Amino acid sequence: MGDYSHHHNHFATGQPVLDRLVDAGAPEAGLDANARYPPPKCHPGSRRTIKAKLETWLFNCDQQQRMFWLYGPAGVGKSAVAQTFAELARDHKRLGAAHFFFSDDEKRSDPLRLIPSLAYQLAVLNEHYKRALTHLLANDPAILYAALHLQFQKLIIDPFSLLVSHPEQATECPYLIVVDSLDECSDEQAQCKLVQLINDAAQRNNLPLIWLVCSRPESHIKRTFSKPDSGIICNREELIIDDETREDVEQYLRHSFKEIYTSYSDVITVPRDGCWPPQDVFDIISQASSGLFVFASTVIRVAGDPNVGDPDAQLKSLSGMLKGLNQIGIQNPLQALDIFYTRILSKVVDSHLPIVIHFLGFCLYSYGHTVQGIASLYPIERGVFYSTMQKLHSVVKVPPPEDTAEKFISIYHKSFRDYLEDPCRSGKYHPSWARFATTTLAKGIPLYNHFLTCKYPDRVPPEELARSQSIVRQWSFTGEEMSIGLWILGRLRHAADTATCFAAVREFNFGLVEASGYPVPLILEHAICDDWNTGVDQDFVRTHAVDEPTDSQLLHHLSILANGNPIKPINITCKQPVGGLKGYTMGYAILGRGSKSCLICLYRHNDTLEFRKTIHLDAQLRPTTDQISEFREWEKEIESHKVNHGAPCGQAGWEESDGSLAEEAALEESYYETCSDGSE
Repeated sequence: MGDYSHHHNHFATGQPVLDRLVDAGAPEAGLDANARYPPPKCHPGSRRTIKAKLETWLFNCDQQQRMFWLYGPAGVGKSAVAQTFAELARDHKRLGAAHFFFSDDEKRSDPLRLIPSLAYQLAVLNEHYKRALTHLLANDPAILYAALHLQFQKLIIDPFSLLVSHPEQATECPYLIVVDSLDECSDEQAQCKLVQLINDAAQRNNLPLIWLVCSRPESHIKRTFSKPDSGIICNREELIIDDETREDVEQYLRHSFKEIYTSYSDVITVPRDGCWPPQDVFDIISQASSGLFVFASTVIRVAGDPNVGDPDAQLKSLSGMLKGLNQIGIQNPLQALDIFYTRILSKVVDSHLPIVIHFLGFCLYSYGHTVQGIASLYPIERGVFYSTMQKLHSVVKVPPPEDTAEKFISIYHKSFRDYLEDPCRSGKYHPSWARFATTTLAKGIPLYNHFLTCKYPDRVPPEELARSQSIVRQWSFTGEEMSIGLWILGRLRHAADTATCFAAVREFNFGLVEASGYPVPLILEHAICDDWNTGVDQDFVRTHAVDEPTDSQLLHHLSILANGNPIKPINITCKQPVGGLKGYTMGYAILGRGSKSCLICLYRHNDTLEFRKTIHLDAQLRPTTDQISEFREWEKEIESHKVNHGAPCGQAGWEESDGSLAEEAALEESYYETCSDGSE
């Protein structure tokens, strides 16, 4: 009774509700979040037309259209408008919440974190709303992790519907909610669903909410807004590059160059006319920018790069490159931006280019690993690494050395991501997925092996331990590298050069991998389905003793585990995935070479992929009491299934699937993709 009273009273204060909303949301996507600092903003006096339209819409408390869609191509300044307008609304106490999606951050791109984030900001702002939310979450805290439409209904619609039913709790004018960069939300279906949900809420004139949605005009988003049967009613405004925008960009460039001059006046050479940069240089840059804010801001980052500290030299190089674009007739600013990005990457010396491309691959395919974790894949000195990465200062955010254990490298603007993802645009700088996977595997598997060796020093030869310890000491590790190792081992199927990766896998000590059920079964699956036994190394996967005395010891441990009862081996000649174990089935196989091998005992106790279990045996360790108990539970479940269903259970090993083997393999692949990272 005391516990119930304690929890009830805490919910009554509302504070635990805020904590839960923070955990379920993405505070890093907020208006003032440090992860976004410094946020993009409109230069004072710029964007007069669109700001006037938005202000008129905001301050008209009797809006007929409560949703406003602001759209435009990459780099025209949509996020700057959204940030500036949200700040203006806050100054007038009209801002309810703001969320800025960002594709290079797993949390900030997650659609299921949007509604809890908005709810948190609204709860901080409105005590009545927080009280309604507290009551709701006290009864159903799991709603924070429900489907998108249920979150929207329960966390937004229902609480505000309750508020408007009590006139004394109603707001005088509606709150503005800003959702920026919708196209950077990680799920296209969720993007379209959010448009529909926001529209449905906007049609409820009694709800005190108005919505600004900003995005690129991606085809699926345009279709959602334009379908005749969608019922979407909203203001729409396209940000285009016109004369006003070109003037705005020119003013931004003048102001920014003035700031650079103030910072570097002691090293800048001023022409006789006292104008810096020289007018002809400024004209070249302004013409090349052609109203594209992302181009202009990238130019400013290059010119004022603190790691170079020589604005004159940077501008000389820039103007020469841009003058060349004019001479060959390139006038499209987006096309010029591609050439600009190529120019920046060309500054990286050839010997360091593979490192840079690999790092950029992590930005594209596996965001969330720290600089320190990724850099540990390369045996280079810290100073060399930083001198290499700082050449990309104008296009990626590189944290300072003291923050390498906690912060990530991220891309400044999505236009650079788009450039990298398209091999036709980025050419030799394109971090292809196959090349990225190959490099990560070839470098990561040995490193992961060194971590495991240091983790279990009593189970490896002294000389092997000493070698691993000398490698691990090169960086101060945080433990994150272990998660990178698990992620790496799940990517073997995607490698462009399987033989290179297998050379590393062959030396991997599978006996040191803990009994997690992953990634060892996935390695087993790759080895069989990709035909390693016949194409790369015969007997890398086996079911009989080959490498002695390790294999005999492993089979002896299997006998202890099974209490002497026979277990049939997996059919390693079948190309069907490990998931082909049908029904209630057990099987085993040995994976690895020599003393670094392990034995995997697999149990499939349902026809759903999630219901696969493993026991991992090492030759040096007898089966534990827990492992033996788990195996006994498997046997009981198999016997119970046999009795209840009146039919024989699946035989140990693979059976033919009732459906297409290709379909089952695809399902298996999809399941493991989801399990392994979900970041692609």
